[in-house]
Formats: sequence, structure tokens, C-alpha cells
Amino acid sequence: MILPLLLATVAFAASKTPSHKPGSYAGTSSEHSPVTFKVSKSGTSIQGFKTVIGYDGKCGQGGGAGFTAAASTIAIQKARFSITTTFKGPVASVPAKRGTITGRLLGAAVTGTVTIPSLKFHGCLAYTETYTARWKSK
Repeated sequence: MILPLLLATVAFAASKTPSHKPGSYAGTSSEHSPVTFKVSKSGTSIQGFKTVIGYDGKCGQGGGAGFTAAASTIAIQKARFSITTTFKGPVASVPAKRGTITGRLLGAAVTGTVTIPSLKFHGCLAYTETYTARWKSK
């Protein structure tokens, strides 16, 4: 009688184990900007996410300022994370913009997007980048 209960408890605990590795991650965005962050020891949050997002060129000729996308803490739920936060312009005269950071964790890899929905060019999201990062160390 005790053995089935013990096995069920172990199975439940195993299902709650994060499918990703805690520690430092680094990678690049689709615009070749560095992407860095950490996964907490508990595996429940992203810490110190940082990258730079610029005009992606997919909406036609043009360009614009780069924005720093940073978040001190983002909660991880079911191996995914998302936050809407303020992205800073490159200089004080460029107004900050609201943007979104999303990601999906799988083992030692993370993929996601960084976007500023309000910056459109001919109806196209001109500031959208994808990224990939890999586990580097504990």
C-alpha cells in the first residue's frame, strides 16, 4: 500500500522538475546582437535578460534607433516566459518604447522573440527579432 503512494509522489515530483538547465545563457538575435541572461537555480525565473533590438529591414528601406531590451526578472511557467516592459532608446532624446520579450526553454537551449509592437512601417512590425541562446555555465 505504501509503495504505490511513494511511486506516485516520486512521479509527481519528477513532473515538476524543470526541463531546462539553471545557469548562464548566451546567444545572438536575428540581427546579430548579443543576448544574455541567467536561469535561476530553482529554474523558476529568467534573470538579467539583455539584448539590443533594431530595425529589422524586413519592412522595406529605412532604419531607426536601436533599443535596449532588458528585464531584471521574468517568471518561467511551463518552460515559457513572457514580459512586456520598457525598452530604452540609445540616447535620452529617443523616447523609450514598450516592448515584449518571450522565450521557450528546452534543455540547454532557449528560443524566443523580442518586439516593439508600436513601431510599424507600412503595417509591418519593423522592430521584431528572434533569438537563440545556449547554456554556458552554472
